[in-house]
Amino acid sequence: LLHRKIERWKRLPRLDELLRAQNARTKRLSNGEIQERDKKWGIAFQENDFAYPLKLIDQELSAQLRQIKKQSLDVITEIIVTDARGLNLAISDMTSDYWQGDEEKFTGAYDKPATTLYFGDINYDESTKRFQIHISVPLYTEEKFEPLGVMVFGVDVEKILSQAQ
Repeated sequence: LLHRKIERWKRLPRLDELLRAQNARTKRLSNGEIQERDKKWGIAFQENDFAYPLKLIDQELSAQLRQIKKQSLDVITEIIVTDARGLNLAISDMTSDYWQGDEEKFTGAYDKPATTLYFGDINYDESTKRFQIHISVPLYTEEKFEPLGVMVFGVDVEKILSQAQ
């Protein structure tokens, strides 16, 4: 039901440019620096203090992701765009962590064939407070030579099943 739309969303304006810039900035981060950012992000999430996380994400792209989510009529619960290290570049909603790189929703799609649709397990998601499945797709340069990151869609299981009937 979402495949054609996801293919279109993978080509949002400036996405390639934003990912290239983010990858240039984050490739020099040490694992310790990533862990520290992730820890600070998680504390901010728990305290509902989003000043720190908002500094780390692209606001314009995040606004586009919120618009896509809104147009989905609650089928999509969240959208995350990560860079090549699995760090959030843009989010439709606040996530419980900054680093997705250690999770299957990232590893199942990153650097896989461009047509990959990775389907995670059905889980209760702490960020969205819903039972959902993550569908992840790899993001590449226009030439499809260089992996840039991953786009992750949280999909409300009940909503999508009701639309499929």
